[in-house]
Amino acid sequence: IGGNRYVADYLFEEVLSRQPGHVVRFLTRTAILDRFTAPLCDAVTETGEATELIDVLERENLFLVALDESRRWFRYHHLFAQALRGQLTAREPELVPVLHRRASEWFRTQGSPEEAIGHALVAGDTDVAAEVMAAHWYSYVNAGRMETVRGWLTALGDDTVRKNPLAAHTAAWVAAL
Repeated sequence: IGGNRYVADYLFEEVLSRQPGHVVRFLTRTAILDRFTAPLCDAVTETGEATELIDVLERENLFLVALDESRRWFRYHHLFAQALRGQLTAREPELVPVLHRRASEWFRTQGSPEEAIGHALVAGDTDVAAEVMAAHWYSYVNAGRMETVRGWLTALGDDTVRKNPLAAHTAAWVAAL
């Protein structure tokens, strides 16, 4: 948490330690998300309790920030999210890429390619990232977002682009344009 152990200690001693285990699991596992809604949380955690837990978190004022007036989309306070991600990495490091894969798949099915690609890249799933990119790069370029596509290609890395026909095809078109 930016080197501030006092804030981290407070969050763990005064906030997380007072929560039931299933709430702590929900918090740490959904902290990989920059923004979330109950169906996304259910997909990532593979539970069906997100709506209820989000309601509890909101009622208890647990560092939850609503992102829309209908209170469907949320995020955690940045320091809280960072602390939660640290806990997840320390306690269940093998689960981190799995959670990102689930998030990527959910965003992909919901028509949010940018977030699907981002989570696929964090998960190390370059084939999925390249596949989603290949399906959507042209609409991003047409919308004046060439730099976004270039960023995806950079994140994939030259070796992956060379080895993956979809990524290579996208890179060739981006270079030509």
